[in-house]
Amino acid sequence: MATSKIASSRSRVEGWQADIIMDASKKPIAVYFLCEESYSLFSGDISSSRFGGAGLQMYFLGEEIAKDPRFSVTFLFQEHDIAQLRHDRISFEPIRGHANKCAALVSRLSRRFLKERAIKHDRSDKVLIATMAYCARSGLEQAHAIGAKTIFRVASDNDVNNSPVFPGGQLPTARLDDISSCDKVVVQSEKQRDLLRESRMKESTVIPSGIPAKYSLEDKSNISKDTVLWVSNSSAIKQPWIFTALAKHFPQEKFVMIMPDVSSDISYAVRILADELDNIELINEQIPYAISMEHFNRAKLFVNTSLREGFPNTFLQAWMTKTPTISWLVDPDDILTRNRLGLACGGDDELFFQNFARLVDNTELREIMGRNALKYAHENHSIQMSAAYYKELILSMISSEGQEC
Repeated sequence: MATSKIASSRSRVEGWQADIIMDASKKPIAVYFLCEESYSLFSGDISSSRFGGAGLQMYFLGEEIAKDPRFSVTFLFQEHDIAQLRHDRISFEPIRGHANKCAALVSRLSRRFLKERAIKHDRSDKVLIATMAYCARSGLEQAHAIGAKTIFRVASDNDVNNSPVFPGGQLPTARLDDISSCDKVVVQSEKQRDLLRESRMKESTVIPSGIPAKYSLEDKSNISKDTVLWVSNSSAIKQPWIFTALAKHFPQEKFVMIMPDVSSDISYAVRILADELDNIELINEQIPYAISMEHFNRAKLFVNTSLREGFPNTFLQAWMTKTPTISWLVDPDDILTRNRLGLACGGDDELFFQNFARLVDNTELREIMGRNALKYAHENHSIQMSAAYYKELILSMISSEGQEC
């Protein structure tokens, strides 16, 4: 008797699964993006929320994937007014909950959007793409529990590193557990892939960050590139004081520093240092992405002083505007040095100042590196290419139901 009941139940489940496969072939795959940082990029109101590299990449990806009729794209936002958001191809859904309470956020996500649609027999395939590790565990587990496929996009080396050390302390390593239940992990570099493999013995897919071609500076003949640019935020890991020291040491150069306020103490200290110098312009606030691109267009050299990054979007901005990069430390997969896009200095202060002097005084070398950078960006970091990799990954996950990553 029990055996026949089990067989009957299994038959019903198998029939239901077959229906899902048939229905899914007629419906676009529903792709949900979970990243609060993307909100201001859609709203145009940069005062409403701060955006960083992760939010920017999710925004670019969502826009590009939405162009493909095989996919329907929805962005999920928690604490914002989405009524003002308009987009021809992208939907927006609100998720009510307490600010910064990611467990509440994703619980509502799974109940209201994924599970509700399943109950209503909307059997289209669903994929949740999440980034920012502090939101990942609950979101991915909740989505996975009700049959949605899950992708976690690594935003920073800290997401995959057993011992991410910051000035003044060590970041908790619990975030490494946050991606343990996902179907797929996407990393931005081979270094991140190796770090994740070592720390959690988990495999991942390397998909380079992308940038739309419209931001490319093909011809700079009518633009004067005469500034030295730094773009980041005021957190300690970005070490903005190194840039002010650089400006002090090279008084003949024009320095521009775009530094949204993250740490008020560091912002205050940097403002004091900058006020003592006549050759540095400090923009101590978030600015629209398009405005930041205008600064890259005018820069002859881009400077990165971070202790750690993922794959900086600012690198892509620099390369698309033929701006060579000098980095105090960060050089993902040795791309800067290997492809002659700029110079990396291994965290050596003396070498950093020497290399800066070498680049800032050598117009011919900067132009060679600038051309290399633009060519490399076009060949390896177009948003079309990045989105194509994601779409291929999503389709492979849908077609191989139950296959583990």
